[in-house]
Amino acid sequence: MLKAAVLGLFVWLVLAPGAFGQQAAEVLPDMTLGKADAPVEIIEYASMSCPHCADFHATVLPELKTKYIDTGKVKLVFREFPLNLPAYQASILARCAGPDRFFGFIDVLFREQSKWATSGDVLGELKQLGRLGGVPAEKYDACLNDKKLTEGILQVRFIGENTFKVQSTPSFVIGGKLYVGNHTVAGFETVIEALLKGASAPAMGAGPASTAPGGSSGIPPYVIVIVVVIVVGAVGIYLLRRQSAGTTKT
Repeated sequence: MLKAAVLGLFVWLVLAPGAFGQQAAEVLPDMTLGKADAPVEIIEYASMSCPHCADFHATVLPELKTKYIDTGKVKLVFREFPLNLPAYQASILARCAGPDRFFGFIDVLFREQSKWATSGDVLGELKQLGRLGGVPAEKYDACLNDKKLTEGILQVRFIGENTFKVQSTPSFVIGGKLYVGNHTVAGFETVIEALLKGASAPAMGAGPASTAPGGSSGIPPYVIVIVVVIVVGAVGIYLLRRQSAGTTKT
C-alpha cells in the first residue's frame, strides 16, 4: 500500500507538468545523433514508456537517419520528458549506460517497452536489460541514487515544458516551432526540406501523442520537496533491504 501511494504521488506531483521547481539542478548534456554543425536541428522530447515515441523510433527515425542524419543535413537531439515513474527509471538506465551506448539503450528500451513498462517489477526488468547491455545492477543502483543524474533528468523535462511548452510525447522542436505527436516520414521531410531551402518551418498538424497523468497543474514547491524525499527514502530502504538480504544469504 505504501509503495503504491509513493508511486502515485511521484507520478501526479513530481512528473505532472509544472511540478518540478525552478531551483536549478544541473542541466545534463544533450544526447545527439548527427553532425554538430548540421543545418537543421530536430529536438525530440520523449517518454520511454510512450508507445507513440516507440513507434517513431521504430518506423520513422530509421528513414530520417538514412536520408538526413547520416548525410549531415540534420542533427537529432534527444531529451527526456518522462510521463511516469517507469519512464523516469528507464531514462536513468539509458543515461547510466554512458554517451557511447545511450542510443543503443534507447532503441532496446523502446523495442522491449511492452515487456518492462507495465511490469509488476519494472526495476527488475530494467536491471535485466541493463545487465544484457553491460550495465551491472550495482551500477544502475548507484545511478538511481545519483542526485545530479536523477534531478538532471527532471530538469530536462522542466526546461522542455517551460521553454517550448511541451505537454505530451513525442514532441519535436524544429526550426523553433513545436510539432506535437508522431508524424509520417513525409511530414518530417516537408519541414526539413523547407528549412534546408531557407524557408520558415511549415505547419504539420498534430499527430498521436501521450500526455502526462492529470494534465497541467501548479504544485507548491514544498509539496514537491516532501514527495522527492519520500521517493528517495523509499528507494534507499529498498536497496538497504536487498543488500541486507544478500549479506544474510552469504
